[in-house]
Amino acid sequence: MDSAIDQLPLALRAEIDELPTLPAVVSACLDELHDPRSNSQRVADLMLADVGLTARALKLVNSSIFALYREVTSLSHAIALLGSARLEEIILSVTLPQLFGKGPSGTLVKRIWEHSFATAFMAREIAVRVGCTRPADAYVAGLMHDMGLLVEARCLAAPMRDFLKTTADHPEWNLQAERQAIGADHTMVGIALADHWGFPDGVREVISYHHAPAGHGDPVAIIHVADRCAENSGLAIRELEPVTAEEFDLTAWCRTVLPSSLALPDDLDLVAGSADWAGQVRALVQELIHIG
Repeated sequence: MDSAIDQLPLALRAEIDELPTLPAVVSACLDELHDPRSNSQRVADLMLADVGLTARALKLVNSSIFALYREVTSLSHAIALLGSARLEEIILSVTLPQLFGKGPSGTLVKRIWEHSFATAFMAREIAVRVGCTRPADAYVAGLMHDMGLLVEARCLAAPMRDFLKTTADHPEWNLQAERQAIGADHTMVGIALADHWGFPDGVREVISYHHAPAGHGDPVAIIHVADRCAENSGLAIRELEPVTAEEFDLTAWCRTVLPSSLALPDDLDLVAGSADWAGQVRALVQELIHIG
């Protein structure tokens, strides 16, 4: 059977092939974090061996979106305040943008990053509220769910912009129209990218089915809801018309999407509707993403 990348047009395959793999120190940190016998100090020691990674991690922790009451000056301090469980989120948040390097100019790439980070943070909030044991998994899946779009925007910018214009009036994403315009859709590209970086099957499932979560488990449903929450916050990839509470009842919609096994969060409208929160995400992207 052909691998995921073999099913893509040549331009997209070349773009993924040229992206570096996860740095060895990052892979080692992630392995430690998923090892029940490990501890946060071992991960911190690994991170400290990479001065750049440590500096970027502290920059993220001190950003407004973490809303800490004082400046964090060391990894041990960050772990004490946030807990070791958030290290995976922090490591990948500062690593993935570095792997893409200095990207092309334009608003599209920036909007994709903003939407991806917004979905990641929102997915984590939902996962905490519904009692998931590893909210970090939801964060990582949220961050990765639309990375295929970033690959498309970088190497096929003109067809991508044309596709977005033709579908701007439709609230639901049309994967078939995307395949016709680009030669692939972002779920296909995202799976190839996840393979390139060695992400687990759970992330691949979210990438594949986040637009059609029925029958694909709790993590996919959580990302589907987080995706919509990010759009409702004004952090959509397409320039969609704002949706008011009168036009769209987010809580009622969630009841139709989240499996009955998950307790419905009762404050999604408040979180997703916060202009301050959207501004914090935009500020974070401005700090982390270098767009030339």
